[in-house]
Amino acid sequence: MIVLNRCKWLATNFIVLLGFLFHSSAVFPSQDVEDNGGSESQEIVVIEEITVRVPRSFYSLRFQLKEAEKKLYSTYNEVNVDDDNDVNCKKSDWTSTHIIEQVCWPVFFEKLVGEHTQRVMYGEELPLTVPQLRRDAEKEFAALREHMQMVAFENPSVAKALVEFGTLEQTYRRKRAECMKKPAVLFLFRKCP
Repeated sequence: MIVLNRCKWLATNFIVLLGFLFHSSAVFPSQDVEDNGGSESQEIVVIEEITVRVPRSFYSLRFQLKEAEKKLYSTYNEVNVDDDNDVNCKKSDWTSTHIIEQVCWPVFFEKLVGEHTQRVMYGEELPLTVPQLRRDAEKEFAALREHMQMVAFENPSVAKALVEFGTLEQTYRRKRAECMKKPAVLFLFRKCP
């Protein structure tokens, strides 16, 4: 019985092997080179550059956006002379949700948040959220935006980083809006970040 099973297995494999050889000889015919006295020369085509365009995933787009943001602010901080307008990026879980995210705050806003936290700890004020504190400091943020634009006009490296960051941010927002237009899975869940 064992010998019969092995014979069937060998016969099956032999037929598969013959089929593969027959198929490969039909697909890849042998190229016999005939020597005609060297009159025929084969032309070799050299490809100089291959460009592959692949749509970016949300993950890679978010990663590029974070890196462009870090690059923008580090370039800006090198050129900026006003220390209160420097922007520091760090990974933080300031929402106390154990989800670490990159936050970039100007120095004046970090000082404002620190002072507010101290006043809350001493019982002088009620606690405010970061978005509420940001709304209270809108004049300072408007001045920071104007100062950043002024620095970008004066320095091409900051301008280049600002354009790169703006382009990536627009691409991310457009891609997210397109994704939100697609129907949700089970009418609730979307694969959009």
